[in-house]
Amino acid sequence: DGGSMGRGCGGGDKFGVYWEALLRRAPFSRGRCTEEDGCALFRLASFKMQSFILKIHYNASWSDSNMADERIGDVIVSSVPRDMLIDLADELRGRTARAFQIVSENTDLDHRRKNRAAGMLRFHLNEKGFEDVAHFHGGAPLLNGELPEIELQVHQPYKQFGNVLLGFATAIEPGCAPAKNKSRVNAAQLNFDFMSNLKVETPRSSTIFVLMVIYRDPQDPAKVAELGIGVLASDHSHFIFYEKFEAFIVRYAKVAVAESVKSAEPAQETAQIVKLKTAPRRYRPPEEPEEQGDASGKE
Repeated sequence: DGGSMGRGCGGGDKFGVYWEALLRRAPFSRGRCTEEDGCALFRLASFKMQSFILKIHYNASWSDSNMADERIGDVIVSSVPRDMLIDLADELRGRTARAFQIVSENTDLDHRRKNRAAGMLRFHLNEKGFEDVAHFHGGAPLLNGELPEIELQVHQPYKQFGNVLLGFATAIEPGCAPAKNKSRVNAAQLNFDFMSNLKVETPRSSTIFVLMVIYRDPQDPAKVAELGIGVLASDHSHFIFYEKFEAFIVRYAKVAVAESVKSAEPAQETAQIVKLKTAPRRYRPPEEPEEQGDASGKE
């Protein structure tokens, strides 16, 4: 699939996520409502009523999902270099294979312990590879781990590329959001204004948090099953945008073609302005005095 708004683990939690969002916006969830205000009735609403509310909310939210996917994709393509993503993908695949090779050739662990040891080594090798590749392509580290424009910190080596804060993560099921940790939970709050169901006139942040996600092959620990580009919801519950790496890279080619067509248009317009002489002019030697008709180009 292409962009996947509301993509959660297993893909079945869209409704739960937005029902939670409704409850968080209710007065009782912020401690400003009592039983007398009728909040208990809302809290104990029947399943049919919940489904009805969710259906309306779902249709309203997902109507702009394709537009939101394009908007997020455009931000990433305009900020993150294509060559950086390609180099990073190659690096992560290579280091994943190397991690399993090191453990296999240098330990006498059984199958279970070998996989667990390879998993720990794989993470640290990939984290170092991510830092090296991002730095080589101009990624800027966060000063003291402080996130741009919001008062939160991270403890992982995220890199800034224009309007994108790029990180990497590992997960089990392709398309599934990675497990929560403090750094990702904090960084995901940068994405609050990119959720399609919110109409924000004054964005809190101009930066979006993007992940290169690694899904290892369950049949072969030395291989990567899938690489993806994902953007987490602000509560880290699911992806508001996710595309397989190969599908996402195609976006750069589309942008390049569009830009080349656009750059060719002014040349065509200029060519249409050029006008040829309507009639030939008689050659006048330099020593011949200028005639009155020559000034206007007429004989």
